[in-house]
Amino acid sequence: MGSPRVLVVACAYPTPAHPFYGTYVHDQVQSLRRIGVDVDVLFIDGKSSRWNYLWGIVRLWRRLLTGRYDLIHAHYVLAGIVARAQWGWRVVLTHHGPEVLGYPRWQSLLCKLVTPLFDE
Repeated sequence: MGSPRVLVVACAYPTPAHPFYGTYVHDQVQSLRRIGVDVDVLFIDGKSSRWNYLWGIVRLWRRLLTGRYDLIHAHYVLAGIVARAQWGWRVVLTHHGPEVLGYPRWQSLLCKLVTPLFDE
């Protein structure tokens, strides 16, 4: 049996233009890799265009057709919705604060609505 395979779906991740954006996700990915977990990252750049969330669903399916994963870990509710656009893989959703605590309000309501759809 090989290393566990995880696909991380995130809408915050460091890029050359924004090297400190989503460093907490990057740090977790690096920590998992250090202990032998095989991790791929699907970064959805929702800051540059909200359409990237829809495009993220296509990119997710492409990854799932070509990669074998044991688990999908989504960071933030909108990335979670992209990750949950399938039912063949277990999805863990991590909320990162403001959207759960009520800011912005529409995201807080969205969290309450969709969180029960996730495995963890």
